[in-house]
Amino acid sequence: MSGESQPYEVDVPLLLGSGTSNETWTVPGTDAVQRWPTGQINALDLRVITDTDARTALREAYPGAYTSAPTPTGEPLALPAGLPRLAPHKGAPTADEAAFDWHVGHLIDELGYISHHSEAAALAVTDKAQRSVQILTSLPEAEVPMRCAADADDCTVARAFTVRVAEVVTPVIGEQLAHAFRLPVPAQLDAALPAPVQDRSSPVLAHGDPTVGNFMWSFGEPVLTDWELARPAPRVSAAAHTLAALVTRAPYPLRPQRMEEFLDKVAGAREALDSGLYATYHAYEVARAPWVDILRGLRGEVDPALVHRNIARFLGDDAPTMKQVTGLIGAHAGDAFPLPALPAAAARHLAEPPHGHEHPDERYGAAEALHAEVTDAAAALMPPEQYRHYRSLLETAALALPPVAGSVLEVGRRLREAGATEVSSHLHRDRMTYRFDRTQPQAPLTVHQPRAQLERGKSLSKHPGDDS
Repeated sequence: MSGESQPYEVDVPLLLGSGTSNETWTVPGTDAVQRWPTGQINALDLRVITDTDARTALREAYPGAYTSAPTPTGEPLALPAGLPRLAPHKGAPTADEAAFDWHVGHLIDELGYISHHSEAAALAVTDKAQRSVQILTSLPEAEVPMRCAADADDCTVARAFTVRVAEVVTPVIGEQLAHAFRLPVPAQLDAALPAPVQDRSSPVLAHGDPTVGNFMWSFGEPVLTDWELARPAPRVSAAAHTLAALVTRAPYPLRPQRMEEFLDKVAGAREALDSGLYATYHAYEVARAPWVDILRGLRGEVDPALVHRNIARFLGDDAPTMKQVTGLIGAHAGDAFPLPALPAAAARHLAEPPHGHEHPDERYGAAEALHAEVTDAAAALMPPEQYRHYRSLLETAALALPPVAGSVLEVGRRLREAGATEVSSHLHRDRMTYRFDRTQPQAPLTVHQPRAQLERGKSLSKHPGDDS
């Protein structure tokens, strides 16, 4: 009948996103985001806790200070599914030196903040991290144990892990090819690395992968993402490793001004420089990079120029030339070079959820398929103009919510209050059904100012190229 409403339904997944080795979803009715490893985890990075462990510990220890997870780029239906509103960088943060420098300034702000506000979170994940190290050090010889004591300090663990990377990569690429790249055998690397430096400072949570690609924007403020390599560490060691990783993984040198900012803002950074801890962690980072990037170069994942840069930084005048590196990689194009996997015992331990969280069963799989399903359903059911309005409505709803409180149920409540939708009963654990009424008038949502992140007091500088 012409005067009656014409409702239609769209299923919105509670699952959100999937990465190389993890899946992300929300806990329905809460702001909690869960992310666990699924499938094979490579052994090229030191992993002692998961992204979910780190986020959970930070969220519970410092409510409101840390945003729980990013919204997948380009996903119009992610907004009502429990994630805070995060936006990617406007442009490539490594497009040129000026863009990189601007983004590094914000990254240093975030690293400084966590260095002062993560003690409780570090304590919360210490037991799991220590158990991970115990598992890695007790592996059978065939699985390449990490060669240090089970209760070793962070600097000793970092050194032992550097050698383990060489041990697991060398058989994959073959000793002959490793020799062609002029890499030392693992035993020679072990003998050449500097001894670890003792550190008795109090623990904090180190991010583990401080790059400009690992933060996003929440209501104009930068927010760290990708905590898969986080680990608890003494404050000075954490500062030393963070600076070493930032310097060695950056595509451009850090300007002296940025180095001074790091030393001023990151707790323990000056002590790390003065004590020799920074130089030690820097040596470990420089030594690990060639094995990792030669393997990835042979797999076609990174440019030969990056491979050559990291070999030359490690070997100096003894390094092969750029032409030789390119030739070696080209000669093995198409050959199989599998990523070495984290041993099963360590992977199973990593996959254990934090206390009070339930690991999903098989019905929680195929996140990307659900995303495609709901996006296609919405586009098919709605006329183009209505679909654009629908997306706009969801964006407005997200703006009306404070950064960490945007759960599925809360967004649904706001939308119902606006007279736009009602949530139907649903049969699936992994999705919620929204019923839209084509003839119902749309009441505007009230947009509130977002909640600031615990008086962080940051003044954002203008992005290069911004006119306003």
